[in-house]
Amino acid sequence: MKSFLVSCAIILSVFQSTYAGNYAGNNILIVLVANKNSQQFKEFKDAWQLDMKYENAYRGIKISVDDNTGRVKKIALAGENMPASGVKFTPCSAQLPFGILLTDDMAALEHKLGDGEKIPGKNSTRFFQHSIAVDVTFTATGKISFLEFYMISATAPIGDNKAGKTSEKSSRGVPAFKKAILDVFAASKQSGFYSIKSESRKDANFWNYKYTYNTKLKIPGEKYNMLYSFPFVNSELDFVVVLKEADVYDQSFEQTYHAIEKQLMEYFPKSEGWTGACLPNNNKAKLSNLEIRNDDYGSVILDYSKNPKGRHVLLLRFLLYS
Repeated sequence: MKSFLVSCAIILSVFQSTYAGNYAGNNILIVLVANKNSQQFKEFKDAWQLDMKYENAYRGIKISVDDNTGRVKKIALAGENMPASGVKFTPCSAQLPFGILLTDDMAALEHKLGDGEKIPGKNSTRFFQHSIAVDVTFTATGKISFLEFYMISATAPIGDNKAGKTSEKSSRGVPAFKKAILDVFAASKQSGFYSIKSESRKDANFWNYKYTYNTKLKIPGEKYNMLYSFPFVNSELDFVVVLKEADVYDQSFEQTYHAIEKQLMEYFPKSEGWTGACLPNNNKAKLSNLEIRNDDYGSVILDYSKNPKGRHVLLLRFLLYS
């Protein structure tokens, strides 16, 4: 009997180590937009001991999967009295994302997550951490009932948003250009770009890449953007934004360059961990390559190039950090 108890303790210790070390804290969010059949999600499912509904009431977690795409669309973590159909969820005891504690009040949440937005018709507040939304729902006594995490690009904006109209700012007051760039980094980190991959492209491209794909993202000021695999069809996906492309270099290249340069410098400041630097341009062009870098994300580079056939291109390319 003693041996059995010791064995159980060892197994529990190993599980808790894996559970806490690999898939707790911010790592809980690593499976957002991951496919339910991916190896990563299978490991996550095993670590959290999720059932066939992708939930574990005892550990206070519930995963929502899109029936059409098979990808994770939302992660819910239980607090006090999380509502569920016939199931009682125990408050999640694991380390929570972004340093959140179930004992946090609104002041503590705003200190950790910034200003929130009250969700109309609910006792809930929405916060944003780059491209991830955090919905916090409270009980009548002001305790955290549950937390929901999901990618912003998959949600509708709060409040009035008339069809057919676009704005320079997103619904949460972040410039649309900045949000779009952060969405690129998020799509890379969360799914290797598969969450934004669309149909194969038919149009030619500056580099004559063979395996190219349209995306679900739109970058303000772009001519087009695309994903590509190079040199093979199964090579990792990369993302590029073409701002301007032509057979003749003219003043409009400089105008576009400076317009994008201004937004990069304004929206990605040093106070948020970004640094800017000019990079050597082997084309001996008037336009320097501008790199905006953050060690938590990677780099976005405003790049001018000319190919051997004499075609000119101004683009945004990304160096992505894991």
